[in-house]
Amino acid sequence: MMIMAMASATVGHGGLEGARCGAATAPRVVATRASCRAKEAACLAVLGLTQGTTETVAAAEIEAVLATVGAEEWHPPQGLVTQAIGGLLAAELVACDGRGVFRATPAGRDALHCLLMAPVAAPAEPVDRVILSLRLCLLDRLPERERAVQADALVSAWNAVLDARRRSEERLAHGLPLLGLWSRQRRRRLEDERDLCARIRDALLLGECGGVSAASA
Repeated sequence: MMIMAMASATVGHGGLEGARCGAATAPRVVATRASCRAKEAACLAVLGLTQGTTETVAAAEIEAVLATVGAEEWHPPQGLVTQAIGGLLAAELVACDGRGVFRATPAGRDALHCLLMAPVAAPAEPVDRVILSLRLCLLDRLPERERAVQADALVSAWNAVLDARRRSEERLAHGLPLLGLWSRQRRRRLEDERDLCARIRDALLLGECGGVSAASA
């Protein structure tokens, strides 16, 4: 069994500190749970979007991705991405080319691997669900042989989130016809998300991620 450290980021004065994950270096959790999970979401987005040989990404693009994934549930605190990038730069997990765009270093790619391969916990807060979504959407950053290990666990956790949302919608609309109409529309959206998660999982396992992207455009 692979032994991994759960990677997150410090929010104190010292920037990011290393947590060993085999030969990889990843950020360590320090400070409150909420602030650390928010920073972890930002670090996951930064490392995931800047990994590879050609990807260089500006901070504004990373902020847009976090805002999109958070949707109505979670809004990144102001300056979160800038703070995360600063810590990742200090830890040499990302590098800047001088034009305000960033690329993951080899150590950063190892840190991303730790984040993506960490055990999947049941999400308790909106930011946890954002991290779960990011991990699912970034699974194509893992080697093929490791995608299957996480794909089923992540999709199962996300389906549990969707089930809880569905129950909440049903309780909310009880006895209110117009609210019930709104709730039914929301439930249809939840089922669309469930179908999309299944398609992502299947695409990861079959190596057809490009096809899913094109079909969803």
